[in-house]
Amino acid sequence: MKWFSLACRWLDLLGGRRFLLTVFCHASVVWLRAHEHLGDGAFASVVTATTAAYIAANAHQRHLEAKGPP
Repeated sequence: MKWFSLACRWLDLLGGRRFLLTVFCHASVVWLRAHEHLGDGAFASVVTATTAAYIAANAHQRHLEAKGPP
């Protein structure tokens, strides 16, 4: 279990799993757009959707944390 604790610390240090997932998603979409596998409209849609999902999840998490345990 020591490796799991170390991995969790690295995730927290890098911004958390949700942030890293958003960054990797954006990076892959930029790569696809750069190699012309993705159109402008799809690029804008994916970037907007992943950013909106990240913001919504953070807002929901903060709401749950402020509310306290059930």
